[in-house]
Amino acid sequence: MIINFSCQGGFANLQIAFSVDTSELSESLSQELIDLVERSHFFELQLQQAAPKFSGPPDVFVYELTIQDANKSRAIACNDVTAPPALRPLLARLQKLALEQSSNSD
Repeated sequence: MIINFSCQGGFANLQIAFSVDTSELSESLSQELIDLVERSHFFELQLQQAAPKFSGPPDVFVYELTIQDANKSRAIACNDVTAPPALRPLLARLQKLALEQSSNSD
């Protein structure tokens, strides 16, 4: 599974990204991400297309997420307000991984 994630916004105008092929991760982290994708029902999510991704309070985070798995691929954009509840644990974990990667590269 290939995951491309970006997050921007918030009070500090954070801009982070995280891209990974789960086959290149440790077995435990790979399985954790795959489980989060499956529990979020990412490929079946029904997002409100009419809601702009930047709607909401000025301090929200905006997320862009693309996942490729076997012969499926999907890209979505949402924010803290428009993200479906089932997707939020995956977004939070990816945001944490992106922050860890960003702090390790400094």
